Amino acid sequence: MAQIQFKRLTNSYCRLVAQVEGAPQLLVPTPESAQHDACKGVGAAYTVDLNGDGRLDYVYSVKVASNRTGNDVEDVMAFFRASSGHQPYCYSSVASRHLAPSTLASVQTLQLAAKSLATRLNAAPIVCE
Repeated sequence: MAQIQFKRLTNSYCRLVAQVEGAPQLLVPTPESAQHDACKGVGAAYTVDLNGDGRLDYVYSVKVASNRTGNDVEDVMAFFRASSGHQPYCYSSVASRHLAPSTLASVQTLQLAAKSLATRLNAAPIVCE
C-alpha cells in the first residue's frame, strides 16, 4: 500500500502497489469511482483467496472523509490476483461494494463474508471489471 501525496495539494490517494518477480513495482489500476481523493490512511489489510481460484487476493480498508458528515468512514477495496497479463492484481467493484469494513476483523470473518457473497450471487464467479 502506498499513500500518495502531492506538494501544495491537500489530496492524497491510497493505492495498491504490486510487484511481479523480475518486474518493476506497479500501481494497480482502479476505476475512477474507486479513487478516493481524500484518503486519510489504510486500515485492516489481508491476503486471502476471496473468489476460490486458489490464488491469494488482497483486501484492505481505506479511511476517507465522509461527504455527508464531518466524520471519516471506511471503504473496502478488493483486488483479485490476475491469472495473466502485465498487471498482477485487478480491482473488483462487486467484491468491494459487498464487503463491509466489519468483515475485515479477521481472515475468518472475511472468508465467511466472501462465501456469503458467492451464495448471494448464485455461485457466479466474482470477477474483475
